[in-house]
Amino acid sequence: MLPAPEDALPVSLTPTQANTIALALDSGIGAEPQWGDPRGISGDCLAVSGILGWHDPGEQNFRVALTRRQWDVIVAELDRGALTLLQNGEERQARECMRARDAVLAQVGRDLPAHHGRTAIARQRLEPGDAGYYTLFQPPRGGWRTGFTYGRPDAATGPPIRSAVPGRGLAVATGTPTVDVTVQTVPAAPDLDVAAWEYVGEISQHWVGFPYPELVLAVPDQKGTELWELSTEVWPHVVYRVRLCVRDIGSAQEEHRVQLWPGRADTPVEQRRPTPREE
Repeated sequence: MLPAPEDALPVSLTPTQANTIALALDSGIGAEPQWGDPRGISGDCLAVSGILGWHDPGEQNFRVALTRRQWDVIVAELDRGALTLLQNGEERQARECMRARDAVLAQVGRDLPAHHGRTAIARQRLEPGDAGYYTLFQPPRGGWRTGFTYGRPDAATGPPIRSAVPGRGLAVATGTPTVDVTVQTVPAAPDLDVAAWEYVGEISQHWVGFPYPELVLAVPDQKGTELWELSTEVWPHVVYRVRLCVRDIGSAQEEHRVQLWPGRADTPVEQRRPTPREE
C-alpha cells in the first residue's frame, strides 16, 4: 500500500537503481532481527521491497512515493551496503549503491530528517608495544571491552588505518611503542589541516547503535577505556567518515588524531603520506 499523500515524497528511479535498492534492503530484512530490531527497520525494508518490486533493465524510469522515514532507511541501507562491498573489494557494485543513494538524496535529501552527531573529545597515552597498533571499537555481544587482536595494518603498502574484520572497529598502526592519541567526534566534516601533519587519510566505517553503542579505545589484549556512545544520535545513519592524522612518526612524541563524523560510504583517500625524509 502506498503511503498517505501528505507524507509521501516522490522519487524518479531507473530500473537499475530500484533493483539496487531492493538488494540493499535485504540486509536490513535479514540482519536487523538478529539484534531484536528495536528500531523496526526490518518492517520498513519489507514494506519498501513490496512497493518497489523487481524490474527488467529495459523498462522505463518510474516514480515511487514513500514516506520520509522509508527514504531515510533506504539511504542508510544503501550506505551500509556500499561500505560492505567496498570492504570486500567489490568496487563496481559499491558504486552502484552510491549512485542510487545519491539519486535519492538529490531529489528528497532536503526533506529527510536531520541527523547530527555529537561533539566529544578524549586524549590518552597508549602503549601498544610490540603489537604496533591500537583499536577503536564497539563491544560485541556480551559487552567485551578488551582490545581485539585485529592485526596491524601494513602502513608501508596502504593506509595505517583500516576497518577490522571481524568486528565492529578500527585498527590503527603506530610507528613507536608509545603514542599519544586524541579521539574526537564532530557533527560534520572538520576543516582539512594537511600542513600540520605527516600523514592524513580517511576511510568510512560502519558503527551500530545497539546493543552496545559506546566506543572503546584499547591496545590488543588489554582492557580498554570506554569513551562515549556514538551512533544513537544519528539513527538510522550509522556510517561515519574517519580521518586519521599522524605526526612525529616513529619518535617518542608520535601523535595521532582520530576524527569521526556522520558521513556517507565512500572509498578511502590519503591526502598526505610521509616522504622518505619525513620518515
